[in-house]
Amino acid sequence: MVKLIAAGCSWTQGFLEDKSYPWPELLAKKLDMECINLGQGGAGNEYISSVISDKVIEEKDIGLAVVMWSNCFRLDFDIFNDNGYGSSHIRGWLQIHHKRFTDYVKSWYKRSDFSANGATKRLMRLSYSFQNLMEKNNIPYIQVQGKRPIHFVDKETYHRYVKECANSIIDSPYFHKIDENKFIGWPIMSEIGGECMDDILDEETEKYKDHDHPNEFGQERIAEFLYKNVV
Repeated sequence: MVKLIAAGCSWTQGFLEDKSYPWPELLAKKLDMECINLGQGGAGNEYISSVISDKVIEEKDIGLAVVMWSNCFRLDFDIFNDNGYGSSHIRGWLQIHHKRFTDYVKSWYKRSDFSANGATKRLMRLSYSFQNLMEKNNIPYIQVQGKRPIHFVDKETYHRYVKECANSIIDSPYFHKIDENKFIGWPIMSEIGGECMDDILDEETEKYKDHDHPNEFGQERIAEFLYKNVV
């Protein structure tokens, strides 16, 4: 059986108390593939890019590789051990164990000179690198933005970050190099004519989300949406 390899944050790993299946397992079942789910709660985009790049080189008989990118601002710290490596971000493990550092980083977000440009450029760079890796190795793939690329800080700051993020995408040297047929919802922000899975689930938020995560119905909605864009 060919394999479906998926990578993302908690939206991909599954964040469900009822233990229902996350979208990679549901999508793999629809496509009659074996599922390898690399989703990790709290993962940022560097982690997502790293784990799926490593796995597609290691594995054989890959039928589809799917990346669901997360929030641009998340910071990844590789932890090398016997089990490979993991990821943390400032609102998770670091918040508990390194509160002083966490508070310092959070203060960056509120500075008037802090910009979303660098974080957005990183996402563009990682997206294009993933695309090139898949094409060079003749691996079928799709990309999709899961959570909105910019997270909510406060209303005034959020709107500034959204504008900076949108402009960075449009001005990026990678903008016209991304295969929009393989990146579902490209260019990922509704403000510039794209969409992410956050937008799709927000059509019926109370039905599809619990605590800002896809619930059972949300995971099924994601799997159904991706399936229609794959076949």
